Amino acid sequence: MSGTYTLNVTNDCGSDDATVTVSVILCGGGGGGGDISLPAVATTCPLTLTVNMLGQITTAKMTEDGVLCEDCLAFDPPKQNSWEAKAGTKLTLEGNKVPKLIKVTPADSSPPSGTKETIGSTYEMNAYASLDITTPSAISVSPLFSMSSAYDPNQLPKDISEVIFAYYPNPNQGWLAMGSEGVVAQTGEARGTLNYFLPYTLLAKLAETTAAKFEASDLIINPTQTPPNQQITISINLANTGGSIGDYTVELKVDGTVKESKQVTLAVGTSQTVNFTITGDAVGKHSVEISGLKGEFVVKEPSGISWWLIAAIIVAIILALGILMLIRRRAS
Repeated sequence: MSGTYTLNVTNDCGSDDATVTVSVILCGGGGGGGDISLPAVATTCPLTLTVNMLGQITTAKMTEDGVLCEDCLAFDPPKQNSWEAKAGTKLTLEGNKVPKLIKVTPADSSPPSGTKETIGSTYEMNAYASLDITTPSAISVSPLFSMSSAYDPNQLPKDISEVIFAYYPNPNQGWLAMGSEGVVAQTGEARGTLNYFLPYTLLAKLAETTAAKFEASDLIINPTQTPPNQQITISINLANTGGSIGDYTVELKVDGTVKESKQVTLAVGTSQTVNFTITGDAVGKHSVEISGLKGEFVVKEPSGISWWLIAAIIVAIILALGILMLIRRRAS
């Protein structure tokens, strides 16, 4: 009959005796007959969920409607990646089916990461209605399951501000950071939570850097006045006051028209003198502009020739010669 019984076990080899308490549950009515029933977990949790984590198999009991009866923590062989769902988590496939297999495998390719950098492998996670089916089904998990992935902080690229666990819903959205509700990450490990299966990976978020910023100063025009067809040197000082190396195109405008341009590459915190040489052709005042700095130069018309003055000089010379000759004749 059902009840709790105590068995006294005697060891004939001379060691200490032992007392064992055994609980026996009998099915059927009284009268001392009937079969021994299965434990409660076997009757309420008849299904088994198999998790294949990159080749490492983990199993957990679940109910007929897909509710886990125990915590399920699955690792890959080197224990660098994990998948965890707590007891009470409900897993449902499309068509209201119950998953029998969850499989994590390396992805054939990794979608582009945009401004971030992929620092780990990309994996795919799929759910199947049985161990024999090869076509995965969409799954929903409630509450959220959690995942973790280990990385070597010493192998991270430079200028990394954050390592995030990311999933890839579609090309339009790109990689998105997983939620982190209820999980705590530490150095060398990233954690995230999700309620459906999508490709996932670790992404390194690059620290934001200030773009290159260029400032022009010290406009010099030499000479500022010149006769026609003479060379004029125009220069400025260009500095990069931003946070990144960059290129800048310096344009020289004369009377509003670009006469010449030069491309300059400057590292952070450096400066350079940029020189232009032009020829002043047209007589008059001309405006100069480089990167917002303005100045001017003047091409002067050459002095005009005074024919009256030349004639007067010639006449004076002739008169002087005539007087000189007359004086010599009288003297002789």
